[in-house]
Amino acid sequence: MLHYGERFGLFFIFANVVFAYIDYRANSVSYTIASWKTVHGMLFLPMVWWATAVWRCSVNSSNKLWAVAARSLVIYFFLDVILRLFIAIKISPGLI
Repeated sequence: MLHYGERFGLFFIFANVVFAYIDYRANSVSYTIASWKTVHGMLFLPMVWWATAVWRCSVNSSNKLWAVAARSLVIYFFLDVILRLFIAIKISPGLI
């Protein structure tokens, strides 16, 4: 069974790899902006579940520094997603 830190890292790495891949595909013009937004939409509920789990489980951490780091990464992760969607809306405002 995976420990809390391993599960946190696995999803964080998975989501960032997916985002890097869809950015690469969008930049190489093999994905449309609509497909790019669809992938973000598919990851939305797992991201909410992950953020909720991190927020609730970090209270039980024995080391408060790791709890603060995990919560900070969740906040930065969502700021990154919001910035991505803001840029996508500016590029193609009709595809909201």
